[in-house]
Amino acid sequence: MGFNIKKTVKITGAVLGLFLIMLMAAPFLFKGKIVNAIKKAANSQLNATLDFDKDISLSLIRSFPKLSVGINKLSIVGKDSFYGDTLVYLPELRLSMDLMSAIRGEEINIRTVKLTRPRINIETLPSGRANWDIMKPDTAKPKVTDTTGGAFKMALKSLIIEKGHITYNDRSMGFTTEFVDVNHESSGDFSQDNFTLKTHTETPSFTLGYGSVNWLYRIKTNIDADLGMDMKA
Repeated sequence: MGFNIKKTVKITGAVLGLFLIMLMAAPFLFKGKIVNAIKKAANSQLNATLDFDKDISLSLIRSFPKLSVGINKLSIVGKDSFYGDTLVYLPELRLSMDLMSAIRGEEINIRTVKLTRPRINIETLPSGRANWDIMKPDTAKPKVTDTTGGAFKMALKSLIIEKGHITYNDRSMGFTTEFVDVNHESSGDFSQDNFTLKTHTETPSFTLGYGSVNWLYRIKTNIDADLGMDMKA
């Protein structure tokens, strides 16, 4: 079971783009109704439950001409084999994007995504089923692509994680990792098929286990890596 990064980025960009454009276009008086509509639309496409706080912040003054968006208490909770298990909990999610790119609609140019104290729990069952594989199958018939129009793009520039707790437990391989209070920064242009993803990660507590043995246990570590990303492959 492969993890299609390019598909995930496109879906995420489309959801964020729709979310941001709707919020900008509608009066703040109706923001609660719009949030509920977005939750309903998103959850109809997921084998999981997405939820977040209705009090969403929008700011143009401090970041003009960029648009800052703040979303609190975002969670993704599993269903079926992962019923009740939290895949993601984000106390604070902050986005910074170019306002004009959102208005044009051809490209959602997100400058920064910042996650503060996120808890991310990635798990694979012995059968190979993964809790992050939450997109429902696309049963719609293929549509004819209009080659004359511009394609949707999301140009994410950087990702910042502050004081995150990330666990990975692959029961099909007996492999586990845990990052505690991890700080991470990465930058790259996900709108490109080929690019270099520059990353810096540091944590006071990193654990790596295999075969019921912790080969590394709560060690302090810093990792710098430049990764060649081939999104088509």
